[in-house]
Amino acid sequence: MRKFLAVLAFLACGPTWADGGSIPNDGTEPGEVEMIQVQGVGAIDYQRLFEEVSEPGETMDAFVLRIAPQLAEYTAASGFEACGAIATDGERFGVIVGSNGGHTVCVNFHRRVPDGMTSTRQTVHSHTTMKTYRLTATDLLVVGGRPVGSVQRGGNPERFSDEDYAAPGYVVTGKAVKHQAGKGTERVIGTLR
Repeated sequence: MRKFLAVLAFLACGPTWADGGSIPNDGTEPGEVEMIQVQGVGAIDYQRLFEEVSEPGETMDAFVLRIAPQLAEYTAASGFEACGAIATDGERFGVIVGSNGGHTVCVNFHRRVPDGMTSTRQTVHSHTTMKTYRLTATDLLVVGGRPVGSVQRGGNPERFSDEDYAAPGYVVTGKAVKHQAGKGTERVIGTLR
């Protein structure tokens, strides 16, 4: 487990980074689920949900606030987290948002960004608002020690988890969009309609 944490810096109830994974160069179509290899872990489901690029002059905060309803809608309908690595080409921002079918974790790939862009090393992810949920195989990568299908009590979806503070980024909750760049820096970007 320590090797797993060292390789991925896995974050419960938040984003995870997996720069050592392998993803087909051509990506996947929205809705299509594929198995991807994550170095030190093995195969994990990945479902590409959507790709979005900012409008000219749109700030990163405004861009994330604009795409947040799509993450919130996916999470409300499925119960799973959605996430993506925010990228830039120096003028605009972009993101490819996907999910691993987990209620407590979502793997971000900083190399999986829109064409011509590079990762800002910031991410966006959604939190499930479910009071309880059944653990998936993806959840067990974080929760561990319990069988698939076990009932898990949800955390507080309106705040960053302790693990979210490992790197800067945004969270889309059931009510708001927030950003943090370390403990004590949390700020509300806006609310969801």
